[in-house]
Amino acid sequence: MKGGEERKKEGVEGSNEERGDGEEEGELEQGGGGMGGNIAKVFQSAPVRRALFIGCLLQLFQQISGINTVMYYSASIISMAGVRDQSQAIWLAAATSSVNFFGTFIGLWLVERVGRRSLTLGSLLGSTASLLVLALSFQMAYIHSPDVLVPSTTDDCQASNCGVCTSRSECGFCFIGEMSVSGVCANKTILEDDFAVFAYDWCPYQYAWISILGLGLYLAFFSPGMGPMPWTINSEIYPGWARSTCTSITTAVNWASNLLVSLTFLTLTEVLLKHGAFYLYMVLAAVGFLTFYFILPETRGIST
Repeated sequence: MKGGEERKKEGVEGSNEERGDGEEEGELEQGGGGMGGNIAKVFQSAPVRRALFIGCLLQLFQQISGINTVMYYSASIISMAGVRDQSQAIWLAAATSSVNFFGTFIGLWLVERVGRRSLTLGSLLGSTASLLVLALSFQMAYIHSPDVLVPSTTDDCQASNCGVCTSRSECGFCFIGEMSVSGVCANKTILEDDFAVFAYDWCPYQYAWISILGLGLYLAFFSPGMGPMPWTINSEIYPGWARSTCTSITTAVNWASNLLVSLTFLTLTEVLLKHGAFYLYMVLAAVGFLTFYFILPETRGIST
């Protein structure tokens, strides 16, 4: 394993050795060749190509491990967990999101003490465990959700319990009281407004706090490591002449994967159900951990 670590360092140092001629090549780039020529040079250089591959993977796994699903849909996720009051859900979302803000400062303090590699791997490992907590909490809510005792008058809303009912976009679970043990699965269009509580994407569940805890833990682990480290490492692993081009490419990967994740989350909660979506993000985070365990070098003290 020590030899593998040395080879990984050599790959980054190899790209850094090209910095010696970086300024001259940067001047040549300004004089002619343009961006197209610089991209060609990036892919012709094996060390830079390897560094770019690692940089793109860092930005990709930052997004597909689910961070912006949590940030964009935190209030919706808390509501899905069983928090009925929308105002309360928004305030809880603000509280959990603040963990991301404060956790970033922990990353600033740790980055030069434990190193980029250790911080990234620890962040991914903790995020994987936190996503498991989230997935299990939603699965428990699905399995132990209130029963549907009265058959629906529409074929589209035939369901055995609230979890099955609310997994269908056209249906909702109707119940009376705060924590009902039974109710009706129906289409909202056939109900009067004052009939009962209509839960169209959530079920009454007394352990909603487990999902909120999972959200907080996820952000606490993600924010010091996988939040800032992809940007930090990408600023260090390229020679001067390739840095702007490679950073542009990796940033494009980040935003493209961000778009993919944000557009597909609600669809995933319908196709895979809520717990299935978080199991998927958990698997992707675990894949990221294994990938970077074998290919990510430590760049602390290497860049110039």
